[in-house]
Amino acid sequence: MDSAGPKGSFGRHRKIMPFEPGSIEALRDASRQKAGSLNQHVLGYGPRAEAEWAAAGIAAPDLAAMRKYRLERIRAELKRRGYAGALLYDPVNIRYATDSTNMQLWVAHNPTRHCFIATEGPVVLFDYFSCEHLSDHSGVVNEVRPAVSWMYLYGGELTEQKVRRWAAG
Repeated sequence: MDSAGPKGSFGRHRKIMPFEPGSIEALRDASRQKAGSLNQHVLGYGPRAEAEWAAAGIAAPDLAAMRKYRLERIRAELKRRGYAGALLYDPVNIRYATDSTNMQLWVAHNPTRHCFIATEGPVVLFDYFSCEHLSDHSGVVNEVRPAVSWMYLYGGELTEQKVRRWAAG
């Protein structure tokens, strides 16, 4: 054993990725499976609220219907104003439109995650790499693409290149 410890332990020889994915798709699938098995991303009201509602004879909200209703409201307003779509950066707006979350406080002051809502077309969420599983539940997100941070703070001298990459979608 050297001073850094046995291979695979904490230190400079530590293996960060516990497997060799072979492809980006394999890594994304592994992320979805791990999140599902750990039950890390469950949106809902919680057992306490559900118990109180059951005791009072109140049915739980229909989240799928709520998501559809919200998206329909947004699209109706876009159509009324003659807009082809909307690009959302505010995490509260993204949550309202898609019911998906990812580091809400972080992205509130680091505009890297965004969402495009077409008036008549897809909802495209631009999220962090391998975070597709965070919107799997929504039923309104049609596509998830990797987000490109183009703000100068994140791009520095490469900002112009990043803006072009961002615009290419």
